[in-house]
Amino acid sequence: MASKALLIQKGASKTENDIKFDGLSLALIVVSFLISMYLLTRGVNELGDAADLIFRQTLFTINIGILGILLAGATTGRLPKIDNVLTYKESSEITIYFITGLVVVVGIQAVVTNLLVPSSLLSIAETAVGKALLGTIAIYEELFFRYFLLRAIEVSTGNSWVSIIVSSIVFVAYHLAVYGARPDLLLWVGLAGLALGYITVRTRRITPALLVHAGVNLL
Repeated sequence: MASKALLIQKGASKTENDIKFDGLSLALIVVSFLISMYLLTRGVNELGDAADLIFRQTLFTINIGILGILLAGATTGRLPKIDNVLTYKESSEITIYFITGLVVVVGIQAVVTNLLVPSSLLSIAETAVGKALLGTIAIYEELFFRYFLLRAIEVSTGNSWVSIIVSSIVFVAYHLAVYGARPDLLLWVGLAGLALGYITVRTRRITPALLVHAGVNLL
């Protein structure tokens, strides 16, 4: 059990303990990119007044997702580690953490915010196009905040808790542009960031966080 402990101070700098991609995470990234490009090219006029907001936000998150992958390699000196084949045990672990993480994050949202979100985001989420784009945005955000930022902090400090907490704080600061100074929503984002960071560090995979974040945005 020691090798799977959350705090991996010494092990975090070793390649074998690196946060990995797998076939599912790569598929999610490719499909998200294709969906977002198609919808943005097709147009988002049906979103009404929110069209400009979601258009700009999607393009921005695509850029930070790509930037996250590039910076992850540049700051750690490592190429992304990819598991081409998932064992039954690994697949089961991903499934368990996805379901648990989704329940936890949605539960936090219900308790902290009483399911209240800004009206501009509500108008986006009520449409199929809006939901699809919000799902893709989640993928790009995870590439930056969990794959790059959390990973880089963990490698530089050697402490997983520090990487989880600091990346969550930055995650909250980033969402100030989305939610404004709404304490309830920012608290939810911060707690969700902690949960997503924990899942990533615990499994040493980006896939569960991608699935949970996209699932929350699609609900």
